[in-house]
Amino acid sequence: MATPMKALLHCLFLFVAGASTAWAQGNGSSPGLLSSQAGPSSPTHPGRGVLRSARVAPDKEVLQQLRVQLQNKPSEPRTLVLRFFDEATFVVVIDRIESPGLGAISYHGRVQGTNDGHVVIVELNGNVGINVEANGRSYEVRYFGDEGYFARELNRSGMPMHPPNGAPIASVIRLHPKAAKPGEAIALMDTGSQIDVMVLYTQAASALGGGTAAMDTLAANMVAEINTIYASSSTASFPLTQRLHLVYSGPVTHTETNMDADLDSITGKTDGVLDDVHILRDAYGADFVTLIGVYGEACGLGWVMETESTGSRTSSGTTWD
Repeated sequence: MATPMKALLHCLFLFVAGASTAWAQGNGSSPGLLSSQAGPSSPTHPGRGVLRSARVAPDKEVLQQLRVQLQNKPSEPRTLVLRFFDEATFVVVIDRIESPGLGAISYHGRVQGTNDGHVVIVELNGNVGINVEANGRSYEVRYFGDEGYFARELNRSGMPMHPPNGAPIASVIRLHPKAAKPGEAIALMDTGSQIDVMVLYTQAASALGGGTAAMDTLAANMVAEINTIYASSSTASFPLTQRLHLVYSGPVTHTETNMDADLDSITGKTDGVLDDVHILRDAYGADFVTLIGVYGEACGLGWVMETESTGSRTSSGTTWD
């Protein structure tokens, strides 16, 4: 029987006016995707772990041309220039496009001149998010709603991995597998190559993150980033075929308590807190549910199965700041 345990989540993503525009800077042979913008260099609520920030604007026509080129000739990689800062300008090679879900388009590739660098660019409803890992450093372009876009260098090690008093004492929820109904037989034979994910966020997280459109873009970017990690980790001897697929993202009415309590609330069905989440989960068929909130304790908290079983349901809580 499966006994899910609470486990701290590794910190990957959660560093939860008129302007004159300069031409996007390329290198002569590759188009530039980002242009500098006048105005505040940082959003009102930047979050933790930000080393530096600059206001930018993505050239969406460049992305449209890139999408058409890759769709017409998928075997021909394309290059772009991403200028985050004067001394942090990268030529990236985009070799594939994917759909992380909800109509989003993600562009995946590598950073020229690095052995382990990668780039992920996401478009959702006309909004853009970018993640770059290069030379041991992390960069992003983050959409903050009405405040616009900001290029940022991040220090992920600055986010605490543990609450101040250490890891919470794990409580155990025993989930009893029930016999499959006739219509559920196909689900039990699922290969598991697609993992459907639902991302929810509190009102406080949405307010700090720039609103619903910005949070939905962040959710799609998170999913695309994890899919890049899956693809990069796959080898001939140990192939990783699974990919995350975003089936729903949206706000939820909830005031944060703490990670431990909120994980119990998003998991339980009859405690009177966040019970509507289970209706959404069943409606969209989500395998995983993540709640993004404003917490100061750690990166995140989630359930981990000690014994693999289809009888366990997986939820997690993650922090904006």
